[in-house]
Amino acid sequence: CRPDRVFAVSAPSKAWLDELHSFTWLVHLACARQALHRVFARGMLQAWWRRRRSTSVHAHSRRLISLSQHAGFLLEAAPAEFEQVFLGQLQREFHRLQRLRSKDQGTRLEQAIALLTASLVFRGLETSIASSLARVGTLVDRMVLPDGGFAGRSPAALLQFLLDVVPLREVLTARRLAMPRELNAAIERAMVMLRLLTHGDQGLAVFQGVGDIAARPVETLFARDAVSGRPLSHASHSGYARLHHCAS
Repeated sequence: CRPDRVFAVSAPSKAWLDELHSFTWLVHLACARQALHRVFARGMLQAWWRRRRSTSVHAHSRRLISLSQHAGFLLEAAPAEFEQVFLGQLQREFHRLQRLRSKDQGTRLEQAIALLTASLVFRGLETSIASSLARVGTLVDRMVLPDGGFAGRSPAALLQFLLDVVPLREVLTARRLAMPRELNAAIERAMVMLRLLTHGDQGLAVFQGVGDIAARPVETLFARDAVSGRPLSHASHSGYARLHHCAS
């Protein structure tokens, strides 16, 4: 399908539309690391710029995270004109997201993470690092429960939170920037909780909205976990218990 036709199709659902406009699918193209995939991704982005439309705060936040995480893939060997337009458009996306408001605390945390991600990646946005860090630190304790579960109890939401913030912790450490204690503690609690919600094959437990066991992302996170805490047997705040049986 040509990139300029993708955004013109009739959306079967709001969730489908949010997924399309969030650009989370960029990770699959970036993993292939082929020139053809890079050209297609740029074409999709240019088509979206031409058809720009208002999207939810969630989709806007996920789009900024995706573009920040995969900027290197998109800009590798890119024409100077594309790079100039990309950086200009991304700055507009950043400032537009700053102005958006949501009553949902999970969406507000996602928004703060998106702003922090972009401010750490792109020059010209560094002045927002401190305020974004403070906002993430304030919101994270409201969403990550004392036992490490994520508000709403979804294993998929917990996994996505960790996929968003573990790379940020590594960037902050590499740049010798202070990370809020609340965020570091939340990551450690959430990582232990993820082990409770993961089967022996590294796949997520399939309940509370989980449709994809996501074994590869889980393995990636566990490989980056320096603490390797043992999974809880009982997570009272999240309302989960883990049963384990060893064959004799």
